Amino acid sequence: MDDVVHESQLQFLQLKCIEVATQLTLRDFQCFRDILQSEYIVDLFKLHSKDTPNQTAHLDAFTEACLLVVSY
Repeated sequence: MDDVVHESQLQFLQLKCIEVATQLTLRDFQCFRDILQSEYIVDLFKLHSKDTPNQTAHLDAFTEACLLVVSY
């Protein structure tokens, strides 16, 4: 099992930085594009009675990217 983890880390480190940045940007844009204007209003005024699934998905994607950077 340790060999698999080590090999996956090596493969990740061999990726081109531009390609990783491009893929992360595309993923973030797709999440950002889906956020409705009303979700910003709900968040701005802290109207917890309404869901903001697209904004939550965007935040989760950002958090995942940050954790990925920290873990390597």
